[in-house]
Amino acid sequence: MGQAPLPWISVSDEVTRQAEAEWVTAQPGSTRSWREAALLAIPLVYLIYVVISVRQNSPGAAAVAGYVLLAVFAACWLVTPFVLPERTSRLRFWAWYALLVALTVAEIPFARAAGFALCVFLTLLTVARLGARSAPLVAAMAVAALLVPVAVGSWHVSLAQSFADVTPVAIPVVALVMAGVMQMVRSNQALAEAETRRRNSHQYVVSDM
Repeated sequence: MGQAPLPWISVSDEVTRQAEAEWVTAQPGSTRSWREAALLAIPLVYLIYVVISVRQNSPGAAAVAGYVLLAVFAACWLVTPFVLPERTSRLRFWAWYALLVALTVAEIPFARAAGFALCVFLTLLTVARLGARSAPLVAAMAVAALLVPVAVGSWHVSLAQSFADVTPVAIPVVALVMAGVMQMVRSNQALAEAETRRRNSHQYVVSDM
């Protein structure tokens, strides 16, 4: 009779731990999304360069269209952590990615070569999703940023000028930096998960005793 309450105490402790774990797991989701949105806002400073190019190359209504497209792209970029939460489906990711690509392509005629700066943002998203498999897409964006401005005769851009535009170089550099950051994040997550499993197993051993 004196030992009867022990199983109830063990079950109660286990339920409490499970509830706490579920709460902790649920809490960081929204917090992480807001933190990621704040971090994603930092590269938007780079869009000032695109705004200046739109003003220089697109008069009147064309300039307005360029600004609107750029604003929509920036808004979509900021809400990306909420639209694409952790472990989002492949279909949802590529649908959102296609929208950002479409906005980038639409912006280029108004911003000209500077419009390829949006490919830097696409590079961040591509590497975050695909890791090393993103290399062909990153290379394609870098080559497009280098050669398309030269190929469009009305833009009057030489190969040297296109290379000096920084964007063709920035795209692969950003990809490498992002890949390094993602590797560090995954390593830290693996260490944290291993530590959590170790602590949980220790707690269960103590509760069984």
